[in-house]
Amino acid sequence: SLVSLAKLALVEDEQKQFEQYLAQLLDLAPQAPEVLRLQAQAQRADSNYEEALKFAAQAFRTSPTTQSVLELASLQMSAGRKQAARKTMKGWLKQHPDDIAVRLKLANHLTRGKRTREAQPHYLAVLQLDPGNLTALNNLAWNLRREKPKKALEYIRKASKIAPDHPEVIDTLAVIELLNGKKRSARNNIRRALAARPDDPTIRYHDAMITAALGEKNRAIAALEELLSTGNEFPEQTQAEALLNKLKG
Repeated sequence: SLVSLAKLALVEDEQKQFEQYLAQLLDLAPQAPEVLRLQAQAQRADSNYEEALKFAAQAFRTSPTTQSVLELASLQMSAGRKQAARKTMKGWLKQHPDDIAVRLKLANHLTRGKRTREAQPHYLAVLQLDPGNLTALNNLAWNLRREKPKKALEYIRKASKIAPDHPEVIDTLAVIELLNGKKRSARNNIRRALAARPDDPTIRYHDAMITAALGEKNRAIAALEELLSTGNEFPEQTQAEALLNKLKG
């Protein structure tokens, strides 16, 4: 109960209460994994990543679980130690190859780092264990969209059957349909995604991209100018700027 109270105090930013609960826990069980993890979370909240890493590593050694390895890897990423985070997760997966949560975390981490080919086997491994895993289907399709657009379309269609109204899935489906020459279907789907998330800059960019592909140059230019004028950064901002410059000639 003390652990639960301490977690609640930390989430609600009640620092004094948290410190009181933590002091009691340190008296009772200073080496308990939950207490070590709480100390790591507290240090992380104060951006003391080096101290947080010490506690997280000790918690992992004391109680090696999916949760503790994910927390350690997450802290390593926050501290800028991306290679160490990958090593931590890969080492865990050698001993626990069926751990879907860690494998997805690693695959997503590799994808964000533009190491898509390294990520692909991990998504495939997840799908071997869980064929209907929406994240793996969507992200694998996205990774394969240029290299193998037809295969990507197969994966995203599976995802679409599982979650037909999921905005991210619809967005991915629209882009991949465009790459497969299915422009009209791509437009219909990107409009569905945009209706669900009208302020999402990535979806707005994809809408403009599909509009341009359909030959509606002026509409695409206007959409891109409006999107880029907001100042909100998004992953494909550079591509959006390049497309705008290309359309303007």
